Amino acid sequence: MFCKIYQPFIRSHLLARKICAGDVDDVAQEILSRVFRSLPSFAHNGRCGAFRKWLGQIVSQQTWQYFQLRQKQLAVSLVVSDGFEEFLPAPDEMESQWESEHDHYLLGRLLELIKPEFTETTWRAFQMTAIGNVAVDSAAQQLGVSVNAIVIAKSRVLRRLRILGKDLIETF
Repeated sequence: MFCKIYQPFIRSHLLARKICAGDVDDVAQEILSRVFRSLPSFAHNGRCGAFRKWLGQIVSQQTWQYFQLRQKQLAVSLVVSDGFEEFLPAPDEMESQWESEHDHYLLGRLLELIKPEFTETTWRAFQMTAIGNVAVDSAAQQLGVSVNAIVIAKSRVLRRLRILGKDLIETF
């Protein structure tokens, strides 16, 4: 489950950092390997975002290591700097970029995974009220259902999101 959710995000994150497309899968694999090797020592401190921050640190460190190695390889073969520093942010800056992108991606991916579990009306009620900030009574009127049905629909989807999110963190 972890790889299914995170691998596409890690790949897109690496591509956005201008890692050579031919190297993205290797770097992503190294990140995932390091995550799984380090997982037994991960201790969630109970604070919101602890896992995201820990994972982001690993991604940032591996990305930075990739560019350092790449620069050394180019310096040896070309005897000139490739100028990676010009577009590569410092590790701390990469971590903050990771955190800002992470939550948006993860929510979208989790929503994608659970959508088939719900009826169209339930899903639309959730989207309208939880994501679109449509008032419950307005959503009920638009969907032709009771206010109570809207509240229940939103609650069911949110409960499933919490369970899947919690299971994802506790499992890994």
